[in-house]
Amino acid sequence: MRALVLWMVIGLLAASCAKSRRAPTQVLEVDRPGHDEQKDAPLDRADASNAPMRPEPEQGQEPELDEELDPEPQVVPRGECDEAADFEPLIATEEETCYEFRAHELSDPSDTTEFIVLNGESYNQLYYTVPWPADTVATRIGMVLDNEEVLMHWWMFGLGAGAFPNGTVEHNATGSTMGQEAQVVGAWSVGGCNVEMPADIGLRLPDPDKSLMIQWHHLADSNQTDGSVIQVCTVPKASRTHTAGITLLGEESPGRRDGIPEGPYSVEGLCGNTTASPITIFAAMPHMYRIGSSAALEIMRPSAVETVLDVPFEFEQHAHYAIEPRVDVAPGEALRATCRYLNDTSNRVISGQSVYTEICINFVFSYPAGALDEAASPSLLGATNTCFDF
Repeated sequence: MRALVLWMVIGLLAASCAKSRRAPTQVLEVDRPGHDEQKDAPLDRADASNAPMRPEPEQGQEPELDEELDPEPQVVPRGECDEAADFEPLIATEEETCYEFRAHELSDPSDTTEFIVLNGESYNQLYYTVPWPADTVATRIGMVLDNEEVLMHWWMFGLGAGAFPNGTVEHNATGSTMGQEAQVVGAWSVGGCNVEMPADIGLRLPDPDKSLMIQWHHLADSNQTDGSVIQVCTVPKASRTHTAGITLLGEESPGRRDGIPEGPYSVEGLCGNTTASPITIFAAMPHMYRIGSSAALEIMRPSAVETVLDVPFEFEQHAHYAIEPRVDVAPGEALRATCRYLNDTSNRVISGQSVYTEICINFVFSYPAGALDEAASPSLLGATNTCFDF
C-alpha cells in the first residue's frame, strides 16, 4: 500500500491549498512477492477542417448540455506516427551515437532478464548512469516495444546527482520525482512513435554528473513480462544551431477537488514568456487519459489569440505534432494549453495518475532550452521543467 497511501496523502495536502494542483489519485496498488466568455478570434496557422468540436464549457463550470453550438474549426499541424517508419527501431547515422536502455527485472546493471509486469496497474522506475559525454544533445528518441499491450507510457527523466545506483529497479513506485531535481528528457504514451528533431535542433540532455530514470506505467490483466528498449541517438551540442527543451504545460488537476462532471468539460493552463527574448515553439505532444477528447495550444498575443494546435484526442493514439512554420512567443506573451474532455460515465472523474483518472499535460518543444520553464511552477509529478501557472 506504500505507493497508494503516499500519493493520496500528497494529493490531499495539495488540494487543501488555495492553489490546489491535484486531488487524491487512484494509482492501483500491486503486490510484488519477494520485493520490499467569448474568445478573441483565432489566427489559424493551418488549413481548418469543418469538423465540429465538442461543446467547450468555461473552465471549472458545469457545461450546458442542451445548448446547440456552431462548429469550430480545428487547426491540425503535421502529425507524426502516420507512417510505418515512425515506429521502426533507430539506426545510427554517420554523425550519431545511439544508446539503448533496456527494461529488466533485477537491480543489477548487467541483468538481462525481462521485467515482470504484475497483474493490475503500477508505476515502475529503472535507473541508469548517463552514458554520453558532456555537451551532448539528442537528435532522435525511439523505442523497440516488446509487450506493447501492458505499456501505458514511459517517461525519461534526468535526475540530480546522488540518485539511485546504476541498474536499480524500483517496483511499484509512487510515480512522483519530487525532490530529485527531475527534468523530463523524453516521453511516450500508448499509440505514440519515435520523435525526431529538425536538422538544426538538438534536444537538451543531462550531463554525465546526473542520472537517468525511465518511468514505466504498466496495466496488465495477468502477470506478464516485458523487455522493451528505449533508444536515444545523439550528436555533439556544437553541431546543432539550437538546443531545445521540453516543458510541461496544462493543468495537473483537471476538475480540482470535485472531479470532471458528466458531459463536456475543459481546463486550461497559461504559461508566460517572462524572459527578454522570443521563445520558439516547434512541436507539441498532448497527453490525457480515457475521457480526453481534444487539445489546443494557443498564443495570447496583445491583439488576438493565435491557434497553433487544435486536434482531436484519443487515448490509444497519442501523437507528436510538428508545428510548421515555427512560432515565436514574444516577451510578455503567453501560451494557453487547453484540454477538453467528454465524460460519458455517470461518475465524476478525479485527477490522478491512473488511466481511470484524468490529467492535462502538453509536452511543448521549444528553444532556447529551459526558457519556457517556470521555476516557481508547482508540480506533483516532481518535474522541474514545467510551466503550469502564469
